[in-house]
Amino acid sequence: MEKAGKADYEVAFSFHVINGGYMHRDGSYTDENTLELTLLNVPEEKVMEIAQDLCVFFRQESVMVVYNNIDKVVFVEEKL
Repeated sequence: MEKAGKADYEVAFSFHVINGGYMHRDGSYTDENTLELTLLNVPEEKVMEIAQDLCVFFRQESVMVVYNNIDKVVFVEEKL
């Protein structure tokens, strides 16, 4: 089933477009714009689902997933 939009994953996220490069399986190299997606407190199964979908949506050979241990995440709220 195709995803209709960002909210379908039901996770909070942020992303940045940055410059990067990629070494293809065939040995060729490509300079590219890279999408850095940050997800916090998301189960590994959901992360893998999103990564697989990104491969398809962006027609990528692969998507790199990096895990970082974060001791604490808080959201600060204040009424305006």
